Amino acid sequence: VFGGEYFIANGLLKFPGKVTSVDGCPADVLDSLPFNASARVQTYVGVGSPVVADASVPLIFQISYWYYITLGTLVVLLVGLPVSYLTEPVDMKHLEPALFAPFVRQFLPQKQNFPVNPPAEEYN
Repeated sequence: VFGGEYFIANGLLKFPGKVTSVDGCPADVLDSLPFNASARVQTYVGVGSPVVADASVPLIFQISYWYYITLGTLVVLLVGLPVSYLTEPVDMKHLEPALFAPFVRQFLPQKQNFPVNPPAEEYN
């Protein structure tokens, strides 16, 4: 976010407005609108305008923020899943149920309670 704002502030990343016009629209349609359509269209900058970026701006700052979710999901799948597969799984009986959301707790196995004071014969 801060990198994108930096490049916008320095004029290296721009989001120009769309070209719009009401030329060719029937006059009766424009006259029937309860607002001045010509004025609104001329000041509309548009949604999804193309990005104009200098070659020095990294590609990550040139993509739309709508793609951040897709990119984040892809990173989780490409990094998280292999790491999870390669590491040793946690014994679910030793997890603290209070650390999970209430609706997840029903899926956890019963917590295994360990004695606080071990029997004295273990010290001999």
